[in-house]
Amino acid sequence: MRMQPADMARRAGGALGQAAYRLGFWGERTACDLARAVRWLGSRGAVRGRAAHKRFLHPVAAGFAAAGRDLAAPFARLAHGVGSIRDFVRAEWQEHGAPRALVGGLLYFYRGVRRYGHLAVRAGRYVMPLLALAVFVFTVRHTLSRSFSLAVEVNGELVGYVESENVLEAAKNTLQQNIVSLGQDDQWQITADYTLAVDPDELLDQKTLARTLLEMSHNEIQPGAALYVDGQLVLVSDDAPGLRQALQAMKTTAAENAGQGSAAEFIRDVELQEGIYFTSDISSETAVQQTLSDPDLFGLRTVRRAVEIREIPYETITTHSEDYRWGSKQTVQAGQAGSAQVTVDYVTENGVTTEQIVESVTLTEPVNEEIVIGSRMPAGSLAEVSGYGTLLWPVPNYKYVSRWMSSGHTGADICANAGQDILAAADGRVVTAGWHYSYGNYIILDHGNGMRTLYAHCSKLYVSYGQYVSQEDVIGAVGNTGNSFGNHCHWEIYLGGRRVSARNYFPSM
Repeated sequence: MRMQPADMARRAGGALGQAAYRLGFWGERTACDLARAVRWLGSRGAVRGRAAHKRFLHPVAAGFAAAGRDLAAPFARLAHGVGSIRDFVRAEWQEHGAPRALVGGLLYFYRGVRRYGHLAVRAGRYVMPLLALAVFVFTVRHTLSRSFSLAVEVNGELVGYVESENVLEAAKNTLQQNIVSLGQDDQWQITADYTLAVDPDELLDQKTLARTLLEMSHNEIQPGAALYVDGQLVLVSDDAPGLRQALQAMKTTAAENAGQGSAAEFIRDVELQEGIYFTSDISSETAVQQTLSDPDLFGLRTVRRAVEIREIPYETITTHSEDYRWGSKQTVQAGQAGSAQVTVDYVTENGVTTEQIVESVTLTEPVNEEIVIGSRMPAGSLAEVSGYGTLLWPVPNYKYVSRWMSSGHTGADICANAGQDILAAADGRVVTAGWHYSYGNYIILDHGNGMRTLYAHCSKLYVSYGQYVSQEDVIGAVGNTGNSFGNHCHWEIYLGGRRVSARNYFPSM
C-alpha cells in the first residue's frame, strides 16, 4: 500500500520528536545537576569556603582537568602515532621497498588503534552530547525554515496549494454567495482532498482559488448576466460584457439615426444582474440574438437637442373708445415680434415626436400691437319703449334702411356690409337660433314682459338656444341667407305678442 505524503510526514515528525525529547532530557538533567551544585555552593557561605573547596571545587577542577586530558589524549596520541608511522614507513621503504612499507604502516596503525582506542571512547563521552546538541539545533532551524502547505485536489485533479483549509472554505463560500439560483432545487457542491506539500511554488489566495474552482465547475456553474425588462426575466447570457455592449449598441444606433446631437434611452426598465448562474439556466446564443433583435421589447426613446433662434410673438392689446365709430378699428401701435435663443429637446417615442423646452434666452423683446375699437353708436341708436325699457339699434355700422315695416313687409331691412356685427337690442334669452326657409339664419330673443326681437338673413350665428345675452352683445353677423337679395339684417319688434314698426322708435335712422 502506497504511503501518503501526510503519513510520511507524521512518522518523520514522530521520530524527530523522540530524538529531540531524549536530547532535551539529557540537557535538562545536566542543567539541573549544575544548578543544584551552584545553589549548594551559594548556601554554604564564605565561612565554609575552605571546606567547600576541598569537598567540591577541588573535585570539579580535577574533573575538568581530567576531561581536558581525556579530550586531548586521543589527539596527542594520534599526533605522536602519525609521526611514528611516518618514520617507520620511511625506514621500511628504504630497506624493503614500497609494498612492505605500506603493509607495515597499516599494521602499525592497526596496533595503535587497538592499544589506544579506549582514549577515543573516553573523549567521545564528552563530544557526543555536543554533537547531538548541534544536530538538534541544525534540524530545528532547517525544519522551521521550510514552507509547508496543503495541496488541494478536486476529482483527482490538482487545483493548487493553499495555506490552510480555511482558504478553500472561504473560496467556496464566495462562490455560493454569488450564485443566482433561478430554480428552487438548484444546488452546487464541491468536495476536495488535501495532501501535505513542502515548499510549493505558489500559494493561492481566496480570490484566485475561487476563480479556479469556477473554471473547473464550468459544466455546472459559470459567470453570466440575467436580463430583466420591467422586472421580468428575459434571458441569461454567459457573456455579460457582450450583452451589455449589445444593449448599448441598440441605443447608439437609434441615436445616430435620430441625427447629430441625439441620445437614446430605453423606455422600459432594462436591468442587467451579473452573477454566477447554473449552466442549465444559460440561454442559447440563438435565443439571445433573437431577443436582442426585437426593439419593441425594450422600447426606445430618442432625444435630439438643438439650439434655435425663435420668434417671440407680440400681443395685441385692444381698447374701446367712443372717439371712433362703432366697430371701426384703429391701429395705434404696430406690433413687432421679438427673438429668443431656445434650447429644445425633440423627444421621439413610438414614432411620435414632441418637443420640450430646456432653456429660453430672450434676445429682443417683442413690441405689443395696440388697437382701438370704436364704440360710438350712431345718433338716435337708443330708444325708450314705454313699459318695456330701452332698445338698441342692432347694426351700428349700417348703410341705410332699404325698407321699413309696412302692410307688405314685416320688419325693417337694415343694409350693411357682409359680416358686420348684429347686436342684441336688449337683455334677454335666446329662444330661437337656427334656419328658416325665408329668414335664413335667424335669431329670436325674448326680453321678458312680452317683448321679443327677431334678426334674420344672418351669415353667422354666435349664440345658441337657451343662452342669455346682454344688450349690446354681438349675437350674429350680417348676411344674405334665406329669401334675400342683398346683405342686410331683417329686424322685427314684438310687444305683447304684436309686431310693431321699428321706425316708431328710430325715426331718424
